[in-house]
Amino acid sequence: MTTTAHSRLAVVSMALSSFSLPVAAAAQVGFGDQAIATISREVLEYSDVVAADASDSLLVVLTEAEPVLHLFRITDGAHLASWGRMGEGPGEFQSSAGVALAGDRIYALDTTQRRLMTFTQTGAHVETIRLGDIPYPFADKLYRVKGDTVLIGSFEPMGWGRAVTAWTAAGSAGDVLAYQAGTKDDNVRLEAPDAPGLTLPRPFRARPEWAADPRSGRVLYWPGHGHDVQVVDLDGIARDSIALLLDDRFEVTPEDREHWFAGFPSDFKGQRVFEPLKRVARDIMEFPDDHPLFYQMMAGPRNTVWVRRTPGGRQQAVWDVASEQRTSRVMLREGHMLLALHNNYGILLNSNEESREALEVRLVVER
Repeated sequence: MTTTAHSRLAVVSMALSSFSLPVAAAAQVGFGDQAIATISREVLEYSDVVAADASDSLLVVLTEAEPVLHLFRITDGAHLASWGRMGEGPGEFQSSAGVALAGDRIYALDTTQRRLMTFTQTGAHVETIRLGDIPYPFADKLYRVKGDTVLIGSFEPMGWGRAVTAWTAAGSAGDVLAYQAGTKDDNVRLEAPDAPGLTLPRPFRARPEWAADPRSGRVLYWPGHGHDVQVVDLDGIARDSIALLLDDRFEVTPEDREHWFAGFPSDFKGQRVFEPLKRVARDIMEFPDDHPLFYQMMAGPRNTVWVRRTPGGRQQAVWDVASEQRTSRVMLREGHMLLALHNNYGILLNSNEESREALEVRLVVER
């Protein structure tokens, strides 16, 4: 299999829009009050859900710590099959990174072993594809874009290089995007006596985001600044731009700062060598007043763009749903996280420990 480089992203220059929410309109987008399908923790073997993808009839879920793929009927949550195990052989995993339903195949990404695996919809292993450098050594994102084509997001270890590559069942590949996720000024270096040095990204900084749009067969790309999302063909050319009618910011709270410190590295080979660095970080780390405009992006039904506005760690996630006519705000129920959107379905993870329901399939509705 060969990789053929296409032209890189062509930037479309447009004036920025600056509006306050709410911007418009008679109807607001949200999720139905009742789930049309629920999937219990027992069915998922009490594992952590890493990724999910859906078609008109199927829902596939990837879990860890031992990587397992689970297949369900999306309309009622009926469990159809589960397969996968830890290992280095064909169809076996060392890590769980992403999953996609593309054509009649299920793709699963293993970052550690740098390979992409394909299965039939009954769980039979079809092929293990060694990714190599595509163009970067490691890949951590996988999305379906159209037909049997998937998009793979790769990254440069200890660097800022990022790329998006298209891959098809025929084995052909082409680079769609290449971009820098930041600069050295976005990092902070921590040092302390009797501790290893550590370089970390500055907290709550804006960074480029991208998402696949299976309806148009294109890629949505936000460069990390401004209000415009580029609409990029698979040949790497930006054909259009969507101006998001967003201008508000969410304040960085003391709880946000504590959640950032909670994600600080802890043990290394059984030793808590990073504790001195954590104390240094508490003394010198500077936090912004407000969060960036974007944290995550998804393509939604009816040509909408869904933008997650709040960081991880908050009990209630806030998404804004943007179209040419209006911007709607969706505040998820506490403990819920949006994993995927497909046509009129939203796939939500319920992490409320008091609930026995791990996944919920809900209709996207207008009120």
